Amino acid sequence: MVFTKSKIFLLCCLSFVVGVAIHSFFEGWSRYELIWFFLVVCFLVVTVISGRNTRRRIIFLVILFLFLGVWRYSLAIPESSPQDLSFYNGQEVKIKGRVCSEPERKTERQQFRLCSTAIIKNGEKKKVEGKVLVTTAGYPVHHYADMLMLEGELQVPEPFQGFAYDKYLAKQEIYSVSYYPEVELLSSEQYSHPTDIVYGKLLQLKKYLAGKIEQGLEEPEATLANAMLLGYKGSIPDDIREQFSRAGLSHIIAISGLHISILVVLVFYMCLGLGAHRNGAFYMSSLLLIFYIILIGSPISAVRAGLMGFLALLAVRMGRLPKPTNFLVISAFVILLVNPMLLRYDVGFQLSF
Repeated sequence: MVFTKSKIFLLCCLSFVVGVAIHSFFEGWSRYELIWFFLVVCFLVVTVISGRNTRRRIIFLVILFLFLGVWRYSLAIPESSPQDLSFYNGQEVKIKGRVCSEPERKTERQQFRLCSTAIIKNGEKKKVEGKVLVTTAGYPVHHYADMLMLEGELQVPEPFQGFAYDKYLAKQEIYSVSYYPEVELLSSEQYSHPTDIVYGKLLQLKKYLAGKIEQGLEEPEATLANAMLLGYKGSIPDDIREQFSRAGLSHIIAISGLHISILVVLVFYMCLGLGAHRNGAFYMSSLLLIFYIILIGSPISAVRAGLMGFLALLAVRMGRLPKPTNFLVISAFVILLVNPMLLRYDVGFQLSF
């Protein structure tokens, strides 16, 4: 059997995914982080010095990526320390931090992630890092990049009704929750980095587009359109959500790979139809793809579809035949390299792949 470079690369990607999968079911292995790193280094050295024996080098390379996947997952499991916010779970504290996600508003409440910068306990102020998922009343309305002071109890996320809620939040690097704490606004939309400014402007554009949709459509059509196009699912009435679920059409009211695929194909061939060169159509479609995924909040299904769409566009640009299976493996490798906990604890990732 002839192993081309592309086949070797796919084998390595698949081996990495398998390594992540194995460790995800044996999380106690995370304490052996140095051992996994040592094995990665050993197989890297063996691969380099294995000479001209191609088959042997391929075997060592595949094993290297297997241990690389195991090691990457071990790095994703945090160790609790006084510098981590989760260290203070179960205690009444004051937390200073910045809203680092777009608040999700529902009928009578809102929910957002707060990236902490300091904690005040027993009159002593300490620098801490970590995210807390805050649930609070619907008013006053909070915004991305608001600086807040929270006073309340930090709690450990707990599973409920068979749902691993703690792991679901862990994949977002959230290990603490707080329900209806006292909230004090310190400053509004405090952008501390140029990327915050860009993302803040994107959220403003998203709200503007949602407002235009609400002006042009009646309810419940406006709410459904905002969910399908912009990812605003929180305002969908429970009865309508139940009707879609019974009909097996819940995926229609959520941003999915279907939406991204349609967008990529439409934009690419529209550019070609307007006379753009194949390279120009590729770059314009890729930029719009990235822009749209960030705009809707980067759900994992959209990220997976975006990566596959980009690879398909790249294949067309290079004059090669698109291979969906290869794109799927490469997309899984890239996503798990960034966040390996998605494989086991993200339903969107599992359904996407």
